[in-house]
Amino acid sequence: MPEDHDQELFHAITHFVCSAPVSLEESRVLGAMRLVDGAHRLMLLADGHDVFRDDPFLVEARADYEAHVDLGMSDPAAFKNWLDSFVARFVAEELRRARAAGTTSG
Repeated sequence: MPEDHDQELFHAITHFVCSAPVSLEESRVLGAMRLVDGAHRLMLLADGHDVFRDDPFLVEARADYEAHVDLGMSDPAAFKNWLDSFVARFVAEELRRARAAGTTSG
């Protein structure tokens, strides 16, 4: 059966939309978990599809997410520490890519 990239993208978008009202009623940790879960869904969508280039950074980030996401339920303080480092890695990678593309200075 051929893969339906449009439907996969729709599922990821629906996750974000349906998470919005739920996040108003849940803890901040669960709200953060929903956001990184949405990012994880997009990483899964991109992984292995020929419409996207292979991205070693995202492959590593996906594995890191999968190794740590359960901390949100079992150890919220450790989850927050992990999330801070996860975000820092993405910011550093974004800056590295922007510099490589010549779209930022410094």
